[in-house]
Amino acid sequence: MVKNNTMKAAYILLLIHTILFAFFIIPLIWSIPITSKAKKLQFEYSEATGLGVCSILFMALFGIIAGILILTNKKENYSEGQEEIQQAE
Repeated sequence: MVKNNTMKAAYILLLIHTILFAFFIIPLIWSIPITSKAKKLQFEYSEATGLGVCSILFMALFGIIAGILILTNKKENYSEGQEEIQQAE
């Protein structure tokens, strides 16, 4: 399974934000879907420009950092891990 460490960092930051702001009910409406989509990005590449922009706009400090990490996501970040797995075999 190929894993992207940059997306893992973005997911952790969004998860921290969601937990910290859990006592506000309304922000959970957009925090939970953004966080779950970021979790999917750890394992498979997809265009996530909208997700990065929404993270920057709707989430606090952690969301800004995570949004920048999501916007800088590249398909090459996923293929590097696959080459390492093939070389190990």
